[in-house]
Amino acid sequence: NNIQLDSFSRQLQARMNYLQQRAIIEGKPIYLNIDKDNKEYWVGKDAQNKLKTYQIPAEINIETDKEKIAFYPDGTIDKVTLKLINRDSRYVNLTTQGVFSGIKLQR
Repeated sequence: NNIQLDSFSRQLQARMNYLQQRAIIEGKPIYLNIDKDNKEYWVGKDAQNKLKTYQIPAEINIETDKEKIAFYPDGTIDKVTLKLINRDSRYVNLTTQGVFSGIKLQR
């Protein structure tokens, strides 16, 4: 469980960093949407316009107060903390600071 949590948190962090860079290059906002009920997250503006969908491992839950995170062309990201929790109650936080800071992983 702990290995899967570490792997998934690094994978999600890398995807979020990629979305930040992609928003800058494309010059338009890109959105990461978290669907806790269906255990998936996806990139796109809304459920009808999904660009790419990824599965959240069954053993991991995500707690967040924001289920849609925007990455802007100026390099900023909506300020958010994603708490990734496994079945052993071990967790990792992914946080964004909002302005040019990227995504930080905290154990």
